[in-house]
Amino acid sequence: MGISDESTRNEKQYEHGIICKECFEINEQLLNVNIRPIEKASDVQKGNIIRYSYWNLWHDAVILDIKDADNSHVTCYIAHYAFCGIFSHRKIKREELRVYFDGSFKILEYGPPDYNVYDVETVIERASGRLGEQQFIFFSNDSSHFSRWCKLKREKATVEDRL
Repeated sequence: MGISDESTRNEKQYEHGIICKECFEINEQLLNVNIRPIEKASDVQKGNIIRYSYWNLWHDAVILDIKDADNSHVTCYIAHYAFCGIFSHRKIKREELRVYFDGSFKILEYGPPDYNVYDVETVIERASGRLGEQQFIFFSNDSSHFSRWCKLKREKATVEDRL
């Protein structure tokens, strides 16, 4: 249960002692991001994380650039772990994607004050710097992990934060 849903998987891992309470709570905050349908061109911005169906599974990607837009869609360039064939390793690739305004594409609203995020240029630089990487691991280094790594600043908790 929960294999394809990160929130459910987080709960199950905690319930079965696979992760500690602190990790569970960190994951819960990361996974509790507001997700809303993309309804218009202005919803699609460089540096944002989008979610869409890819090989019949939810899949996250970082928007690197915008190519063009019209009333029904935006064509953009994304970075994500691409499926390269049954006998190939997944690879982080830059690919063109048409994002339709029909509710099937979502935007993950990581941003202040709930999330400490990198500026747009840094998000794109981090994503571009990993192009070609073949370190895909189910549940620990997939497209959602890659996208969050590009967007979110990781800060170590101080002693006061833990008390």
